[in-house]
Amino acid sequence: MGGWLTACGSFDATDTPAVVGDASPEAASSDGSPGTDGADADGPTLDAGCRGAFQAPRTISTLDSGIGTSLRSVRGVANGTFLISYDTSPDDNMATAMLTPAGLTLATPNPFNALNGSLEETTPTGPSDLSFVVFASDRSSPPDGGPGILRLWITEFSSTAFGAPEYLAVAGAEPTSGPSINNPYLVGNLIYFDVQNVVGSGELVKATRNVVSVGVVPGVNNGSHPVVTKEQGELFTQIGAGILLSSRPPGATFSSQGILAGSTGDYPTWISDDACQLYAIHSGTGGRELRVYDRAR
Repeated sequence: MGGWLTACGSFDATDTPAVVGDASPEAASSDGSPGTDGADADGPTLDAGCRGAFQAPRTISTLDSGIGTSLRSVRGVANGTFLISYDTSPDDNMATAMLTPAGLTLATPNPFNALNGSLEETTPTGPSDLSFVVFASDRSSPPDGGPGILRLWITEFSSTAFGAPEYLAVAGAEPTSGPSINNPYLVGNLIYFDVQNVVGSGELVKATRNVVSVGVVPGVNNGSHPVVTKEQGELFTQIGAGILLSSRPPGATFSSQGILAGSTGDYPTWISDDACQLYAIHSGTGGRELRVYDRAR
């Protein structure tokens, strides 16, 4: 995988995180809103959003029949629009959807139709204006990890649809074969991702189709499906016990705050800009559910 991974040890099962019912970290970092340049991952500042207790999750029970119970990811962008991916067997496809009190409904026509094929196209993430999207796919790439090995790709929006995807090179994090670089999550001009349950990040340089200054996120225990607040003061990941919250005060690295109560079997997929709702996918015997953890201010 590359030397940068050696900086992060395995999660110590004896160091059991506390259960979080009231997570109230002191601060969050300041950067531009999604899709803007100039994010500073090392400069957290106070944020006026929700930082109180997480409530027990509620389930969004009505999902478009085209999605069914096969959700992979749900990421909000703007005005009730969400980027989603879902299992179409044998691969994942991407789409946009609208979330209303009535449920999650696929948008038509699907602007990803030209990209969705017989391979994986999954976990899309993008700025609020949806001018571009970064996603994970096992389509052929240099270096080609082979079938089932995911790499990052970028596609730009043109008129009514997303254009041909281009390979997004992640500096220092790409062996010639396996493991996957997965679950990208865009915050400002930073991309967070996971590789074999280690969370990394790097700066997106869209003009040259590169992710640079790549490394393990300091202070974050092993996990997957990273989700980061807009101000980058809180980071959520999935570990075996559920959704782990890590936070950092100004000028510091992340540290574990504990597991969200009731989150066993859930993984985080998006948090609202004000940090008042954390969205999660729950995997159960009936398929995948979309859950929301509401939070007090």
